[in-house]
Amino acid sequence: MNRGRALFAGGILALISVAVAVWAYPHLPATIPTHWNLQGRANGYMPRFWGVAIWPAIVAATWLFMLVLPAISPKGFRIDRFVNAFDVAMLAVIGMLVIENIVAVRAALTAEPLPTTVFLLALGVLLVVLGNLMGKFRKNFFIGVRTPWTLASDEVWLRTHRLAGWMLTAAGVLVIACSFFSFGVMAILPIVLIAAFAPIVYSYVIYRQIEGFGSDES
Repeated sequence: MNRGRALFAGGILALISVAVAVWAYPHLPATIPTHWNLQGRANGYMPRFWGVAIWPAIVAATWLFMLVLPAISPKGFRIDRFVNAFDVAMLAVIGMLVIENIVAVRAALTAEPLPTTVFLLALGVLLVVLGNLMGKFRKNFFIGVRTPWTLASDEVWLRTHRLAGWMLTAAGVLVIACSFFSFGVMAILPIVLIAAFAPIVYSYVIYRQIEGFGSDES
């Protein structure tokens, strides 16, 4: 995807989030739910203005990161080398946030439980997208599995992201499947934790095998 088009698409999504907030604001009560338990029932509230504004603010901040991070990434760790994959990843995150924004506003308007199925589906799709992009990321400080061991070795970075890609994709498929069952919300926590932390541990293990931890002194 052309970078200009990607930024344009991200900007449109940000404007959608703003439009949802502006449209919903007059119809909402003075205090609205902004946090829900695992059953989708509200258990945290904020004043209407902040409860509505927080979503467009998060979406806009994510879009700004998409715009700025390639420009400020340091030499040797430039995002420019894989900017297309970076843009797709950021658009996927922004898209998930906008979907969650719409669902959260709907729940606040109707006073109904949050439809957790939609949240889980959005999360699952995001994980699948990120999983398929992991192998395209190159060493950088902003996206991917950024541990001391992956940043110290090209080979460790490559192998770790190959594993992370498989794990995130599998986790995404499982989350999508779990979204259709009553136990789905409870099941996703271990799935996501394993997919998130296993590559970190693996990066340490594979670094020891490839590079070792011997003294750098001659």
